[in-house]
Amino acid sequence: MLLNVVFCTIPGEYQGTNRFTFIYSPLNKFVGKYHISTYGTQFFSTQCYDRSKAESPTPKVNRQLAILSRIANDVQLMFRRPPRQQYAALCYRVKKKTGDVEMLLLTSRDTGRWVIPKGWPMPGKLSHEVAAREAYEEAGVRGTVEATPLGSFGYDKVLKDGIQVACRVQVYALEVSELVKNFKEKGERSMEWVSCDEAVKRVREPELRDLILAFAQRMTKAGASEEIK
Repeated sequence: MLLNVVFCTIPGEYQGTNRFTFIYSPLNKFVGKYHISTYGTQFFSTQCYDRSKAESPTPKVNRQLAILSRIANDVQLMFRRPPRQQYAALCYRVKKKTGDVEMLLLTSRDTGRWVIPKGWPMPGKLSHEVAAREAYEEAGVRGTVEATPLGSFGYDKVLKDGIQVACRVQVYALEVSELVKNFKEKGERSMEWVSCDEAVKRVREPELRDLILAFAQRMTKAGASEEIK
C-alpha cells in the first residue's frame, strides 16, 4: 500500500500527519522516514510503502527503497554542520613540599558530570584568553595561561532549548596562582582539587583523559629535569 506522508523533523524527534511513524531501515515494517540531526524544524514529504500488506517486496519496491536510501543520505549530509568551537582551561597547581601536580575539576550545571572550565568564543579575546576568563568566572581562579593549546576534545552539549550540538573544545594549560572568594558562578558548581590519576577517572570524555595523561607526563619530565639541575 502506497502512503503519501508529509512530516516535520525536530532534532531527535519526528511528527507525522497520520498515525504511522516512519523510520528508514530495511528491517522495519514501515520504510521512508529519514533519521537526521538538524538545527531547527524542517519539513519533508515523501511516499512510503506499508510492507505489512505484502509477502515480499517487488523489484519496483526495491528500486524505490534504494531511492529513499539515497535521499536520506543526501538530506543527512545537507543538514550536517561542523562542531561548534569552545575553549577550556586545564587548571593545575604544583604542591611546594612534594612537587605533586593537582588539577581543578568542577561539575557542569546541566548534568553534574566532572568537567574543566570552558566556554564559547568572546569578541575581542584570543582563544587562550577566553580559557583564562572562563576559569575565573566558573571556578574563581587566576594564573598564567599558556598560549599554545595542549590539544582538543569533543563532546555533545545540550542547549537550553533542548537541541544537542557537537562541540570541539581547545584546551589550554593554566597554572593557578590565586583563588578569589567571589566570582560569577560561585555556588553553582562543586569544585575539587584532585591528582592527575583521579582526574582521568572522573572525566567522561576519552580525548580529555588522554590530554590529562599527556600533560601529567610532561609535568613529570619537567620535574625530573629540575632535579637534575
